[in-house]
Formats: sequence, C-alpha cells, structure tokens
Amino acid sequence: MRSGDGDGPHSGHEQLRTSCGRDLTTGRLALGDVGYPVTRVFVDLGDDPEFADCHWASLTVAEARALAASLLAEARTIRSLSVEELSLNEERRTQFQTMKQALASITRQLESQQLRARDLGSALDRMRDVMDRNAGHIEGLKKGIEKARLSAGEPSLA
Repeated sequence: MRSGDGDGPHSGHEQLRTSCGRDLTTGRLALGDVGYPVTRVFVDLGDDPEFADCHWASLTVAEARALAASLLAEARTIRSLSVEELSLNEERRTQFQTMKQALASITRQLESQQLRARDLGSALDRMRDVMDRNAGHIEGLKKGIEKARLSAGEPSLA
C-alpha cells in the first residue's frame, strides 16, 4: 500500500496495485456538510480499459492483508472522528436547547409586554373619554356659575 500524493482524486488515500495489475484505492469518503458529515470507508477498484466490464479484483494473501489493514485504519479514523462529532453534536444540542429556552422566555416576555401595551392603550382611551366628559361637565359648571353670578347681579367673569 502507498499513500496517494498531490491534489488528485486519490490524494490522502491508500493505493494498492495487485499482482494482476488492478489499482485499488481505499480512503474516507465524507458526504454532507462540514458540520454533519456522513463518513464512509471506500474501496475504488480503479478504471482500467483492460478490466472495463470487471467490478471485482482477486487478491493474494499479502494484498488482502494490506487491504484489510488499510480498511481497518480508515475505520478506526472514522470511529475516532465519529466520537469527536458526537461530542461536538452534544455541545451543539446543549447550546441549541439553551438558546431555545432563552428564545421561549423572550417570546413570553414580549407577549406579556404586548398585553401590557394593549392594556395601557385601553386605559389611555378610557382616560381620554373620562377627560372629555369631565371637560363637558366643567363647561356646564362654568356656564351654571356664570348664570348664577349674573342672576345674583354680580359682574360676568367672561
């Protein structure tokens, strides 16, 4: 087995040339996004015109052992990555729950403030109505006082 070099499709992957000329490549295939990758170990049988219709490879005992060692190494790496991802996901889940609770609390507070604002608006409307009625009563009282003053012979205040 040898590691692939450079930036090609097999960079960072292990390659094995079998005695029958097949190039097998093993590695980790990550699907999904960076935050939640779906990781798999893959084996690529390689493209070879001589084996165009062949989707299998025969291996010697040594080649099978090298392939098994490569697959086990990839599986161990994925498992350790999975443990790290689970830990990160648990942290994210805890942060999400905390944010969800904070958002629920803020929502309740906003709803409460909206109810208070509605209540205050209603109270202000009632106060305006009372003040308008009181203004009418005051005008009536002023007229009554003016009328009483005039009938008592006192001078007008207007």
